[in-house]
Amino acid sequence: MSGWAFASGPEGYDTALPMKSGANSLNLRSGIVLVLCLSGGAATANSARVIDGDTLDLDGQRHRLFGIDAAERNQRCRDEQGLEWACAAAASAALKRLLSMGSVSCAEVPGTRDGFGRQISRCKVNGEDVAETLVRDGLVWAFRRYSTDYVDAELEARAARRGVWAVAAGGTANQPPWAWRAERRAGQVTSQNAADPDAGSPDAGSPDAGAPENTDCRIKGNISGNGRIYHVPGSRDWAATRINVQRGERWFCSEQEAQSAGWRRARGQ
Repeated sequence: MSGWAFASGPEGYDTALPMKSGANSLNLRSGIVLVLCLSGGAATANSARVIDGDTLDLDGQRHRLFGIDAAERNQRCRDEQGLEWACAAAASAALKRLLSMGSVSCAEVPGTRDGFGRQISRCKVNGEDVAETLVRDGLVWAFRRYSTDYVDAELEARAARRGVWAVAAGGTANQPPWAWRAERRAGQVTSQNAADPDAGSPDAGSPDAGAPENTDCRIKGNISGNGRIYHVPGSRDWAATRINVQRGERWFCSEQEAQSAGWRRARGQ
């Protein structure tokens, strides 16, 4: 019989994690379970802050974790009993607790930037690869389009039926986030998207390319003849402004972030 373990998740709500009966009752590795069950949110070395299950801020720099993809905020997963659980919140909570366990360091993967202009990085806690830990514990997916580094860790998680891989025998696998995003952009469900790890990636050349999956990051950093200008939601030109990341334009999560990157607020806002 399955049960649930609860850990304090992002935004003050509880995160439900699927459990199995027996000696090895949790789908997640004992190390992560211990971390998730710790109370409080101790300040981490280097002031690391979790944005979502695959993104963090460290010393004012945003880092998208290389080679993985986490469930989106509104995405839900199902366990072996067919019960829904908040897999996006679980990934965020696990990342938060991991970062609280020791010294955090991130190194940019050369030549990589995502559709939001974020730095793509490998991050470690006490020398251990954070992304690999999340994949191995079944909390995020290996993003095979961009890297095969974590495929072995994912295969281990699948074999052990951890986290998102703990589904009913013969049941449908939990949908990877790139397919979930693609369906919502298309407004329909397609089995092809669900099977295609390349589906759902933003086209960097399209208008408003890289529209943020994190709905808190809605400030538009535009480049024009007037320089680098940002527009906040609700302002006069926000809706009409289109972001093209190929031109160096980007999205920001706060005005402080935009100003630190060299953008100024549009006049009249």
